[in-house]
Amino acid sequence: SAGLTMSDHRSIRAERALAGALVYQQSDALADQLLEVVAIPDLTDPVARAVFTAASSLRSDGVSISMLGLAERCRAEGSLDTVGGEQGLDALTAEAASLPTINQLARDVKRLALFRRRTHVAFALNAAAVEGDDDAWQQAEAELQDLDRPSSGGGYLTPHDIADRLIESLSGADPVRWPWPLPSLNQLSGGGARRGQLTGIFGPSSHGKSGFLDCCLQSMGAAGASCLL
Repeated sequence: SAGLTMSDHRSIRAERALAGALVYQQSDALADQLLEVVAIPDLTDPVARAVFTAASSLRSDGVSISMLGLAERCRAEGSLDTVGGEQGLDALTAEAASLPTINQLARDVKRLALFRRRTHVAFALNAAAVEGDDDAWQQAEAELQDLDRPSSGGGYLTPHDIADRLIESLSGADPVRWPWPLPSLNQLSGGGARRGQLTGIFGPSSHGKSGFLDCCLQSMGAAGASCLL
């Protein structure tokens, strides 16, 4: 749909490929492996979410994965229509990922989910700053800290990490970052503004963008960057 981004479409394709693999392979080991990496909230596609939820429910009850078992569990949870019935589950196998690609697809789904959550936090921090809402700011900061924990996916590569590795591989050196004056913003951006990358600062008129930028340049200048305002 028009409201989906490229990342959303990429995630949905990967999610459906993993859900198809769950149905096609009917493997307890594969289900346990995927459920260890991909959490239900990481999924954006309703069909994939229904299949993963059914698989998680089956494994929690110690029941082996089978197409019939997935269909029955989806029926019990009221999501069988979501997947298109038993015929829909069968059709999903045509989208199944091949075994050599499953681990990479699972990591992709996790990374994209983490990226969506970080983007949500960035918007929440911006809204809290504009509205002067201290409680909302603290809540967003707490969510940001939670994102850095490995259990929340913080141990997986983010788009910032991928860009850093690309710069490192092309230049043979670690990417240079200049720190922002706010620790939470440094956390969100992976350590600061990256040299060689255009960074835009947006917000309503007369709400402190220039003053904030002045503080940023002072902070970056103190760290050794050459700055011009």
